[in-house]
Amino acid sequence: MHVPKAGLVASTFLAIALALPSETRADEPFAFAATRAVLPPLPAPSDVVVLDAYRRESLYLRFSFWRGYRVYRDGHDADLGFFGRRGDEVFAGSPAALDSITGFRSKRISGLLMNIVGVGLIVADIVLLTTESELVTEPRPGRDERKPLFWYLLVPGEVMIVAGGFTIASASVDLSDAIDSYNLDLANRLRRPSLASSPRRPLGLRWRRRF
Repeated sequence: MHVPKAGLVASTFLAIALALPSETRADEPFAFAATRAVLPPLPAPSDVVVLDAYRRESLYLRFSFWRGYRVYRDGHDADLGFFGRRGDEVFAGSPAALDSITGFRSKRISGLLMNIVGVGLIVADIVLLTTESELVTEPRPGRDERKPLFWYLLVPGEVMIVAGGFTIASASVDLSDAIDSYNLDLANRLRRPSLASSPRRPLGLRWRRRF
């Protein structure tokens, strides 16, 4: 049977193209169709918009030696404040985050009050001791003896300072929870505007290894 030369050439080219592996470089002959099949698809424009909006609105923490942990958004300090005074504004739109920031605020205030009381007790004890008040010392030959009031001021004062420090430090857990909840709700809102926000969590002390 006689086969036209043009048909034979076309059949040969087609067989070579089908036999080429998918890893063939795009600049090699007949590799264009095979190479396009393994290239990753470009993100849809909607995905790019969502990702860009998330980067602008999401929150994250940075640590400063002098200022401690600070909340940032889009490269700028969110100015949350030591007691979280702007928490309702910074975490607006996320009920779970607002719950966590309320716990953060309560622990910061409680911890500071305990520190103030503890320092006050110790300062009062030192003042009474340096003035040789008979309330805390009892003169004895050779050396003065400490009265119970001295220890009643010193020991509780130290305990209050330590407890206040732990309470303030534990507030970082609530701050981390607030940021996680806010970013989760933000991602849900951007992907599905009608999606409900994350459920509220009960207030309480929870430790994480990151802090």
